[in-house]
Amino acid sequence: MKANELTSKDLMVGYWVICYHPSRLKSFEKVSLGLLHTMQEQEHGHIKEDSPLFRIVEPIPLTPEILEKNGFEGIKEGRFPSLRNYYNDIIFQLEGIKEEGNCKSLYIFKNIPILYAHQLQHALKLCGIDKEIVI
Repeated sequence: MKANELTSKDLMVGYWVICYHPSRLKSFEKVSLGLLHTMQEQEHGHIKEDSPLFRIVEPIPLTPEILEKNGFEGIKEGRFPSLRNYYNDIIFQLEGIKEEGNCKSLYIFKNIPILYAHQLQHALKLCGIDKEIVI
């Protein structure tokens, strides 16, 4: 297992991930029940690396571009990224932005780092915001 490879316990149906297929094809995929089942079978050793079902699943780094595509404001102005509702009220705001490591953006929400798209999806769900994320 690679350092940033995800397990089935890290994900929920509908979260966005990067999948590497046995043919080394890379694709952005939404997690489905089938993918979660495949991941669990791999974790228990029932699907081996030489199987056509084998998948390596990695997180999608959260970028300013992804935030903008999903309606977050204030990024270009240097403000903390925020999401507004129909009434123009801020309903979700990332509290900090900084560069860390390999020039990755690190966003903070309630003192929890948000590095990846699936973590943003999880934080939004925890706040009761049912938002379809676009990659």
